[in-house]
Amino acid sequence: MDSEVGIASNESLNLRNRSQTYVIFSLIGLLTLSIIANIVLALSGKTIIKPSDNSGPTYILGSTSANKEYYLDFSNYVINYLFNVTPINVSKNFEKILGITCEPSFPQIQKYLSQSEAQIKREGLTSVWSSSGAFTFQEADKAVTIEGTRKTYLADRLVSEKSQKIQTKFVMSKGTICLYSLNEVKDEIATQ
Repeated sequence: MDSEVGIASNESLNLRNRSQTYVIFSLIGLLTLSIIANIVLALSGKTIIKPSDNSGPTYILGSTSANKEYYLDFSNYVINYLFNVTPINVSKNFEKILGITCEPSFPQIQKYLSQSEAQIKREGLTSVWSSSGAFTFQEADKAVTIEGTRKTYLADRLVSEKSQKIQTKFVMSKGTICLYSLNEVKDEIATQ
C-alpha cells in the first residue's frame, strides 16, 4: 500500500510540475508578445499635439512622419532664422539652423551659412523676411516651398526687395526632424 501511495504521489507531483511548466512558458510567451506589441506601437504610433486653447494648428507626429502643419511651421521657423538677421544676431540665428541640420547635408548648409554670415557682417546688412502665406507641400519629399519677400537694408536704407520661393526639405527619424536641404526655387519661364 505504501508503494502505491508513493507512486500515486510521485505521479501527482510530476503532473503538477508539468502543468506549472506549461503555465510558466505560456506566461513567458505572453510577456514576449506584449513587449513586441509595445515596441511596434511605440514606433508606429502617432502623437497628437494640440494647443489647450485651440488657437493654433494640431500637430500629428509619428516616428518617421508628421502632418503638413508641422512641416509648414518648421519650415517657417528655419526661414525666419535664415532671413530675419542683423550683424548682431546672424551668428546665433545660423547656429540654430545648423543645430537642426542633418549630418549628410551639414557641410553644404554650413558653407552657405558661413558665406552669408561673412557678407552680412562685412557689409552691415539687415535682412527682413515676410511670408506671403502661399506655400506648397510635397508629402513624399517632406518638402515645403514658401513664398515671400526678402528686404535688405543698409543702415536705414532699403537696398533690395526681392520676391522669393524658398524650399526646405526635411528628414524625420525616430520622431526627430532635421533640415536636409534649403534652396531658392527659381521660376521657369516657358519660351514659345
